[in-house]
Amino acid sequence: MSYDRQDIQGRLLGVLPYDFRRPTLAKAAARLYQPGGPMWVPKVFGAGWTLNLAHRGSRWLLGACAVAALVAAVVA
Repeated sequence: MSYDRQDIQGRLLGVLPYDFRRPTLAKAAARLYQPGGPMWVPKVFGAGWTLNLAHRGSRWLLGACAVAALVAAVVA
């Protein structure tokens, strides 16, 4: 059974991005660190989105999650 190259990369229902091509370091760096890019970017491998670590909002979100985890650990 053969498959078309388009079957492993695209958007499901025109919304959810997916990419099942082999991940590389260059692809990961280009996706995960995009200065001036959006906060949410397509995942390096799989379906969905991940954070753009160069976006200021991502840093705030990760910081808030870290603070919440610390507070939960102290309270528990």
